[in-house]
Amino acid sequence: MEIYIAICLDIDRDAPFPIHGVSHGVCLPYHNLSSKIWKNPKNFTIEATVLGLKKLFKIFEEFNYPFNCFIEASIIEKLIKEIPNFNKINNKTNCDLGLHGLYHEDLSGEQTGIKFSREEEESILNQAYDIFESSFGIPPIGYRAPYLKISDNTFDLLSEKKFLYDSSQVITSNTTPQLENGLISQIPVLRYETQQKPFISYFWTLFERIRPVEQIVTLYREIIDKTKEKMKNSKSDSPYVLTLNLHPWHLAYSVNDKRYIDDTDIKYNTESLSKILRSISEIDNVSFVKISEILH
Repeated sequence: MEIYIAICLDIDRDAPFPIHGVSHGVCLPYHNLSSKIWKNPKNFTIEATVLGLKKLFKIFEEFNYPFNCFIEASIIEKLIKEIPNFNKINNKTNCDLGLHGLYHEDLSGEQTGIKFSREEEESILNQAYDIFESSFGIPPIGYRAPYLKISDNTFDLLSEKKFLYDSSQVITSNTTPQLENGLISQIPVLRYETQQKPFISYFWTLFERIRPVEQIVTLYREIIDKTKEKMKNSKSDSPYVLTLNLHPWHLAYSVNDKRYIDDTDIKYNTESLSKILRSISEIDNVSFVKISEILH
């Protein structure tokens, strides 16, 4: 049995810090902003997101990696203006397209202290869905909640809109998660315990210089080796899916320093990510996939 690797991009507005005197708001609480300011695209940028996406597309094309996108609907129009043929990405690249909220809202209320009613969440989802479908000419097939936070209503609403899968759940395990079937299929994000801080399968610690390339490769090899051992005694035929997750803006922006980084650091981030992907691709019985390819 193969272990499937799904590269997943959370494509949203630039980093959550005041830049050039403007609060861009990925993680800025709603109670600190009026709805009008939050939603106004003039009050956030996608400079780092655009640069990061262009770098990533070159890597994926060079090495023929399939990938999976979760896109914040409110920035799609700006992305189409900045990236040639972005609205045709599903025809020009080997990727799945999914949603990542409308205005990067926290559906759980845990980050912002503001909860949505079922009707409000449904309205948000419908607006995001319509923008997405009108922009790309196809419906989104997958969903990842902003902040990886959902409400008690999210799965029901996604099922009603015929989403094929959700990838918002974080699970703690020492092996690759398996696809979970329910109202819609679940593709969990792995949280892996280590002797140091737990390793969540995002490239955050790479881009913030917390973990070097070699350490991250070692961690992924550990996870995959332990998964292979588990698979020997498993009777389940549910696919094992390891998601490798990142925000494109993080290639060009330092969260710790709260600034856009220079070309040297961008090159380091890009080459380091490429090294990790190549190292994983060389492991036996590992295949990079679009998530839609492995759904039952």
